[in-house]
Amino acid sequence: MTTELPLSLDTNVVSIAISLGNELSPRYGELLQSNRLALTYFALAELESANWSVEKTRRLNELVDQCILLNNPTEVTRLWFARAVQVRARLDLERGAEREDLWLIAQTAEYELPLLSHDYNAVRVASGLGLDCSRTLLNPQRLARFVAADARLLEKGAPS
Repeated sequence: MTTELPLSLDTNVVSIAISLGNELSPRYGELLQSNRLALTYFALAELESANWSVEKTRRLNELVDQCILLNNPTEVTRLWFARAVQVRARLDLERGAEREDLWLIAQTAEYELPLLSHDYNAVRVASGLGLDCSRTLLNPQRLARFVAADARLLEKGAPS
């Protein structure tokens, strides 16, 4: 049995994986099948509130059944959320990383899980908090440029 931590799934990855017409669906599907998976309280709520077709709902339910569902958020989640808000502000991503993303990232950080997201801004905030986002299928060169520039920005504002 694997001892590797489960991947905390962003809702965009789940949406891609259950959308058979999406060109990334097979690649994310493989990734999801070969790893343990987790859904935050926030990701599950967001997925359950979406208006999916009958077929996508069936595929979603099959995927959710494979996931570890994280417990209700705690005080630690709220503390990570506050840190995520600060990172988002320092990276000037207020209009790019949504509050829902920050809550999902916060609970992922609380459990010290790697994040699997297909959203540059969410990955940038998560990386700024020290989360492992290395499994994403985002363009690696573009992401590396963002993360390097973000690290310089976060370093500048760090207390001495």
